[in-house]
Amino acid sequence: KSPGDVLDLGNGLTLTFLATGGLYPDTDSGTNINNDSLVMMLEYAGRKILLPGDIQDEAGEHLVDTWCTDMIENCTALQADVFKVPHHGSSHFDDDFLSATQASWAVLSAAYRKSMGGHYLPRVDAYKALVALGMEVLSTSADGIEDVKLAIGPDGTLAWDAPSGAQFYWTKEGGVWRGVEW
Repeated sequence: KSPGDVLDLGNGLTLTFLATGGLYPDTDSGTNINNDSLVMMLEYAGRKILLPGDIQDEAGEHLVDTWCTDMIENCTALQADVFKVPHHGSSHFDDDFLSATQASWAVLSAAYRKSMGGHYLPRVDAYKALVALGMEVLSTSADGIEDVKLAIGPDGTLAWDAPSGAQFYWTKEGGVWRGVEW
């Protein structure tokens, strides 16, 4: 598939490919592999869910440059009702990309009180950026066990099943990582 291709999955469900990889050759340290994630927009019953994989700031900037020909606030290709937060809530995000989504809900998939491969995720700054844009953040980091589940009815109604506990985030203060709950 190529960026812009639409896959009709039947019953009114479509998948639009916004990025299909190949733009960011990986480095010896593996730092570009996340930016080559597949990015898709799922649409059903008038609702849109943006699935950006593990992209980071560089790929986010590219998506804005590619799909937002007008102002970021009017970027229909990236606007979604629900936004799956890329790279488990990493601090490597592009502010314009987050803003372009205009999402009401952000879903963050991350472990509870565990670093992931030496990376401390999710980050407080990612959470604060999402909330500052008016998104309600739902996260598996509330307990690290329960999933965040969404059902979309044929009339476009959304039904959420998400952990109810305080969400967990990492922050670095004085060179030391510590966890905080929100």
